[in-house]
Amino acid sequence: MKRKQLQDMNLLDDFLFNALISNAEFGETFARYLLETILGRPLKRITIQTQRPVYPTFPEEHGIRVDAYIEEDHGEASGDIIYDLEPDTGAAEKAFLPRRARYYHVMNDSKLLKSGDSYEKLLQAYVIFIMPYDPFDKGRMVYTIQNTCKEEPTLPYDDGAVTIFLYTRGKRLTESPALEKLLNYMEHTMQQNAVDENLRQIQQMVDSVKNSREARRADMKFHEWVERERKEARREGLEEGREEGRAEGRDEERRNTERERLRAEAAEEENRRLKAQLEKLGNTNE
Repeated sequence: MKRKQLQDMNLLDDFLFNALISNAEFGETFARYLLETILGRPLKRITIQTQRPVYPTFPEEHGIRVDAYIEEDHGEASGDIIYDLEPDTGAAEKAFLPRRARYYHVMNDSKLLKSGDSYEKLLQAYVIFIMPYDPFDKGRMVYTIQNTCKEEPTLPYDDGAVTIFLYTRGKRLTESPALEKLLNYMEHTMQQNAVDENLRQIQQMVDSVKNSREARRADMKFHEWVERERKEARREGLEEGREEGRAEGRDEERRNTERERLRAEAAEEENRRLKAQLEKLGNTNE
């Protein structure tokens, strides 16, 4: 598949999104505008980590890589809020999105408490997916997921976990025109879609990042890494195929040996039967 050039990328492409949000000059402004538009409220002081790996407890367990991990400082540890932002174009796995979101919450939460800490210190946590496909086929631009009690839907149940799925092409729009414009712009990141002053500022940031030598160099290195990973996966796949072929060959050899053994036993049984018949005939003739 032909690789996407940096100039053709939009803000749903991992590389451009992370290049912009990690930019020392523009990153915080972009992250703040993005979250404030999604949440519909101003943010307090924020800190940003991009491409943040969250490692499992044991090596054989599944880890995650958070595209953008943002912490909002409310001045006290238990009042802080964390946001996990995930641009996502992988529609092939949409059936598993709820479970993926659940795992992201679990992995992020697992690093928040130290031994002996009270659960009171577990932070309010948002996992936010931004995608060009409808995760639930209901045509909504925004799906906000929070746990409730099935038997008592009005029962307050605040476990601090919120998942938001944002569908850039949703027809059932929101009460926020700014969010609708932003989501359209993120999928179609170009000057003609920067339809207000905030988006025009974002477009200037995007243009600056795309034209920077550092971004072009990082893009080349990223695609070199992807190509190496693809070749390594292909090599491992071929090796696994060869090993499976060898294993199948051994299995077939065992099956052939077993068939030969059964045929030999059947022949031996037939010989015994014929010998018994001959002995019986000889005794009769006497």
